[in-house]
Amino acid sequence: MHLCEVHTTDAAIAAAIAYRKSKEERPRPGDHRVEAVLTAIEGGWFELPAGRDLCYTHSQYSRTANLVQNLPAVTNVQERSRSWSAMKRQQLGDGFSFVFGLPNTLPDIVQRTRGLPYGGPRRPLEFIAGRFRAVDLLQWLQDAVAIATQLNGLMDALEPEFMFDAQADIEKQVNHLAAHGQIHYLDKYLYALRRKFLWREEERWLREVKAGSISIREFDARVAARDGQREDDNRRHWLTVYEKIRQLASFMQYTGTYHHGTLTRRLRERFGRSVRLLREHSSGGLTLELDGGPSLGSGQQLEDGKVLVNFVCALADFVKGTPPDVHSYFAAVEKASTQLNPAFTPPTDMKRRIETIELQEAGLI
Repeated sequence: MHLCEVHTTDAAIAAAIAYRKSKEERPRPGDHRVEAVLTAIEGGWFELPAGRDLCYTHSQYSRTANLVQNLPAVTNVQERSRSWSAMKRQQLGDGFSFVFGLPNTLPDIVQRTRGLPYGGPRRPLEFIAGRFRAVDLLQWLQDAVAIATQLNGLMDALEPEFMFDAQADIEKQVNHLAAHGQIHYLDKYLYALRRKFLWREEERWLREVKAGSISIREFDARVAARDGQREDDNRRHWLTVYEKIRQLASFMQYTGTYHHGTLTRRLRERFGRSVRLLREHSSGGLTLELDGGPSLGSGQQLEDGKVLVNFVCALADFVKGTPPDVHSYFAAVEKASTQLNPAFTPPTDMKRRIETIELQEAGLI
């Protein structure tokens, strides 16, 4: 686009209007500003204001999207986006619908180019008589060209096949993204490439990568160190839970009573506040709430102390020798429940409980 603010001054627009209204056969004005406006009109992507005080009318405003659509930069990027997306769909196969268009992934470029005539940061939200002038139309056109340029840069950045090869050198991929001015898409690109959710901490580290403070390799090293530490902490946590379950089973097996009050008193004498015998409000079943751990018997509807003791003893047997993690724990819970009640059906919220515990261990809720 070869128009700029100097071509849309009142003097230039008035001269162009006067020339277009003239009935006489005469040569072009010669003024480069007027020439540029007339060329844009002939190209179908600019229009002279027909209202008072060199302002556009409401009917002209409603046709503005058609003018933007006629911009060569817009039509070219729309055509390229269709062929480019077809090529990427062939390269990525079923993965294309995940990489492009989802909220956390890269934008649907075809959809973005289709919307170019109808948006833009400086597009007026509504028409106001006497306010929409040639310079406002120019700014709308300039924004469309800028967005088209940005979308072309994104296609250039993502065009090589190695950009979606999970085994390729990540530093080369990120440098290629940055070289085309698309480093602001880094978080979405990594999510599309690795299909791995980014936690807030990782998003903060990625901002450092975008700013050039650390390299992408340093980012990966931080993530690996964090994940390793989290895995160690998680393992120690569940080892502690398993040990507590074994202690409870050993203690409760020989208490000699199943009375709720007596069990509560003896558990408090032996374990203090780290173990609490409670009755669930929803089901009325007994549970043992471990400090910093799960509630043993939650959702199992353990009616009395005897059933609770049998459940804890069975659970202690089933966690023995299993990996110390949340999935193994709930597998042991299911086995213990089945042993006590062969007709037991695992609660429908079991998966939700597992996910909630995992998020708690990660410190995210």
